[in-house]
Amino acid sequence: MILLIVMLVIVYVVLTLLLSAWTLWFSGYLYSEPTGQIEWRGPVAGVAVFGCVLLWVFLAYRSPDTYRSLWEFSSREVSTPFKELQVPNERGETERFVYIKGLRQYHLDGKQNLKQIPSRPTLMTVVEGDAKSVFKPERDEKGKLLIRKNQSMFASQQEPLRYLDENGRVMLEDSLGQITTFKTSNFTANIFLNVLMLGGWFAALWPLLRFQWSHALGQALVFWLVMMMFVMPPLLNYVESVAKERAKTATIVR
Repeated sequence: MILLIVMLVIVYVVLTLLLSAWTLWFSGYLYSEPTGQIEWRGPVAGVAVFGCVLLWVFLAYRSPDTYRSLWEFSSREVSTPFKELQVPNERGETERFVYIKGLRQYHLDGKQNLKQIPSRPTLMTVVEGDAKSVFKPERDEKGKLLIRKNQSMFASQQEPLRYLDENGRVMLEDSLGQITTFKTSNFTANIFLNVLMLGGWFAALWPLLRFQWSHALGQALVFWLVMMMFVMPPLLNYVESVAKERAKTATIVR
């Protein structure tokens, strides 16, 4: 924990020095004279960016593996695996596939030397207490398997086949035996944190360091991208490892 605090102090100092030195050089290059009063503008600009970092670190410490950059975070929450899945074979007979924790796989009758569950079973039956739920693959109007596509600005990517039960619960073919839930709160929080970080850089460069707003926005985008690619991932990884270790220690003490 002490090392984490030291790392955060170093991050603030580096941000302050970087913003101050960059502003003195680049504002002097762009304009008739460099930004004045850098002795206080630099540290305050550092606070604007560091405040966003600190909020992100706090949330990541409280809830590891939840808050990441735009291209890292996932809004899906996956449940613990069901102990058993019942799947019909080619002859129509029901086979029991039991989850083996060490392998994180489903094997016939729970025996490691027997076959794994098919990658795309025709359907799956889950027993929950006295109730049974049947998960069937999603199909289109023609009865064919419906493979959704994830569209982005640069490419389209196939999503895993979805299995749904009568209550609308979803399993994905890449995580059979686990209920997948879309967490709107996680999605909203991650978008907010990423936009806030960009806003922190913009606030530091425009009103505080006195760049014209268009120049400030362009620089903010570059600094934000570098921050998201090279600074935040290792920092958040370390924060999450500290949080998990402290949680494990607290559990042992209890």
